Amino acid sequence: MLLAIVLAAAAPAVRHRPADVQAARASVLAAADLGKGWTGEATAQRGVALSCPGYRPSGAGVVETGAAASPALRYGRTGPFVSQQASVYASARQADAYWRRAVRPGLLACVVQNVEALRARGVKVTVLSKRRLPLAAAVGHAAAYRVKARANALVLYFDVLVLGSGRTITTVSVSSFQQAPPAAFEQAVARILVRKLGGPAA
Repeated sequence: MLLAIVLAAAAPAVRHRPADVQAARASVLAAADLGKGWTGEATAQRGVALSCPGYRPSGAGVVETGAAASPALRYGRTGPFVSQQASVYASARQADAYWRRAVRPGLLACVVQNVEALRARGVKVTVLSKRRLPLAAAVGHAAAYRVKARANALVLYFDVLVLGSGRTITTVSVSSFQQAPPAAFEQAVARILVRKLGGPAA
């Protein structure tokens, strides 16, 4: 019980408001945003997760007022696969504070744990490399991470893009087998999200 209380204390408070839930929904990707050949499957609606076992940045004084998730998007059998979560916070100052606490080198461990979670499905996972990626985006905050792993007999690339603008923080996972997601594709996704977050189109 004590552990559950400690973990809950680390997360932002959740007090959703209809207008901010709608704002979060407006910021997430749909298959049509990515073009012909993309399909999507509905997913549970939840906000960003910027913590994991062993990495618990403080959410003290931060209130999530809206959250949404994109469909699970895919293009072909080997990818890319794309999914997105977005959280809207009570103020831009709160969102900025949470970004500064959470989007740090330790967040890469959470990306690794996302890949390692495939073991629960019976997949043999060996992490081959992990690193931060360059990401240019015309928003207040931007970061990107890549984990390369062997998943059974296939090589898996799992990238996470994190963007922050105003009151919103959003995370996008882009994964594919055998070949890394093209940098040009991820930059194009970032540009789409900048527009959705109210930034410049370029």
